[in-house]
Amino acid sequence: VHFDGAISQVQRYLRTLDDPALRAKWLRAKEDLSGEFQIVKEIVAELSKLRAGSKAVPPPTAAAPPPSQLLLRPDPVAVVGDH
Repeated sequence: VHFDGAISQVQRYLRTLDDPALRAKWLRAKEDLSGEFQIVKEIVAELSKLRAGSKAVPPPTAAAPPPSQLLLRPDPVAVVGDH
């Protein structure tokens, strides 16, 4: 809603401009704002999908490995240091 209003305001302002250089700058700003608006709409749609999906499917309840298995894993620092 805010983006639509801002784009409309810029469009109205563009109609009043006679200076081609200033008009070009504001036209570029309007295009940038429109691009940002599209990105925000895509993010909102993706968040809605994620929220809807998280309500439908319960989160997995994976058990942590027993401490004895954690000790068998190689130390990443030692592995990197050996090379």
